[in-house]
Amino acid sequence: MSSLFDKLKGKANEHTYLGRMELEQVLGENTYKLNPVIAHENYFELRIPETFLHLKREYWKDYAPLTVIMLRFLHDGTVREIPFVISSQTMLSSFSGDTLAWSEFYNIRALGPFPYEGDDVELAIGLYAVETKDYAGEMFALADKLMHTLQAPLASQAFETADTIKGIIDKLTGLDKVKRKLGFYQAFSEHEGSPDQFRDQYLLQINAGEQQFEKKKLRIQNGRLHVDVGSNELQRFDENDYCLTRIRALDKTPVSQLPFWKTWQKVRRLVSEGNKHMSHSVYSELLRQITMCTDLTEKDRRNMPFVFKANYEEEIERFSALHDGGVGILNSEVKYRTAESGIATGAAGLELAAINLRGKSFPSQIYQGLKKLSDEWDNIPGLGEPEKDDSISSELFGQQLDQIRTLVHTEDIKPSVIADALTFY
Repeated sequence: MSSLFDKLKGKANEHTYLGRMELEQVLGENTYKLNPVIAHENYFELRIPETFLHLKREYWKDYAPLTVIMLRFLHDGTVREIPFVISSQTMLSSFSGDTLAWSEFYNIRALGPFPYEGDDVELAIGLYAVETKDYAGEMFALADKLMHTLQAPLASQAFETADTIKGIIDKLTGLDKVKRKLGFYQAFSEHEGSPDQFRDQYLLQINAGEQQFEKKKLRIQNGRLHVDVGSNELQRFDENDYCLTRIRALDKTPVSQLPFWKTWQKVRRLVSEGNKHMSHSVYSELLRQITMCTDLTEKDRRNMPFVFKANYEEEIERFSALHDGGVGILNSEVKYRTAESGIATGAAGLELAAINLRGKSFPSQIYQGLKKLSDEWDNIPGLGEPEKDDSISSELFGQQLDQIRTLVHTEDIKPSVIADALTFY
């Protein structure tokens, strides 16, 4: 009995084309560089910028479209699968009247961002036609429910319902009135130099043989497929069904959507209440959650504790400024003298943390990282301004993470060891 993944893969079809869009074919996107997705450092996201369904009358008079996406990749050391569904009900606003001869879906974020752990990544997409609108209504209501369930951005959350949803989709696509119209399968490798290396790219599948169109004249502009007709003029490509897929390599994930973000908010509240011991206890739990979070890359499980350590010291400095006369709001010379005395907040708090690690069994890179953060305190976005009682945003956190990545080098150190060191006092 074949799996849903195998069903979507189908059989190779010589009358369809599947290929990558090269640099010169993508216009106006300076970030499109076909960069490899780096294992343990990058995240990846799957988008469907455009699905073009030619001959709308066929799909809407007797059929309605249903697209199923399956992604298979390594997560937390285990190969897992996640499905996604796109239906005409989902994108009803994309259909503008019965007089047009085509239908389009635009810029749908399907899956991710997920941390890339290496190994192969497999992608299968199937386009189905569900017979009759009346019959399709119940199917699309189910598809919409599935899609909203799967919009959780975290792999750890999506896996909770993935198996159940795959079973439902398997039954749905096996019905007599649900016909497979188009599909493709692509396996990506982590091996450098491989023609199928997993990288940031546009993938294009056209329901036509390669001899039926001129590949070199195809262009992507504003996320849509065009053809170069000469004299710097572009026209929309509308001769065949096609699916445009975008794999994006990302160096960050939205931190505010991660489960430990609520723990950080609790830390802030406890600090603002002056509850020193409880705030440190919850802060320790925060770092433990980060180091165990499977929705982060290994690199971020090592770096993020330093970002939260710096912001924890900033919160303490803010409280000190309001209630203790501002111990931490001093020039650099006094800050370091304060750290040596054992009373410190802000940059001095990081200096004191580094002092406390001297001679201990923790790797020296952690001590050196804290020292660099203390030295560069005023140059890190959002730090050194305790008078501003602002909660750190996900965007600002990302800016801090970018800078801290250049200052802290903890390769080959277990995240749990880093967490233990940054909570030691």
